[in-house]
Amino acid sequence: IRRSRRARGRWRASRGRVCHARRLIVRPDPRPLPTVENAGTPWVMKKFLVLYKAPASSFEQMKKATPEQQKAGMDGWMTWSKTAAASIVDMGGPLGKSLRVTKGGASPSTNDLGGFSIMQAETKEALAETMKGHPHFMMPDGSIEVVELTPIPGM
Repeated sequence: IRRSRRARGRWRASRGRVCHARRLIVRPDPRPLPTVENAGTPWVMKKFLVLYKAPASSFEQMKKATPEQQKAGMDGWMTWSKTAAASIVDMGGPLGKSLRVTKGGASPSTNDLGGFSIMQAETKEALAETMKGHPHFMMPDGSIEVVELTPIPGM
């Protein structure tokens, strides 16, 4: 491909951005920087830790499920994950046994946590709407806890 003299040393990228001598001239983003006043704008997404909780007896009951019941449960999760795909940052997974660590040492502990996900939304309430009809609610006494992940101050 032969370029004219004027075009040599210069190329045009998408959106009309021009590169002269390998320096990309980029227009600034017209959207405002996130502040407390505009934290609810659509492009500012907060991240949340989603914890799937249930009593230990419910988890034991689920472990005894037949392969057909397990497949039905996984199909429910996959169907839900497709409808909530825009909010899912990390699908997460099940959680194992826990260990409590103190100054005095470590000891086994129990909790009602069964799994986790990392999701994003404008607000906790918007994320709660996404969680309606979640397959975790098929578990007896199952609940979902949504915790906002906040930045470390000064970092």
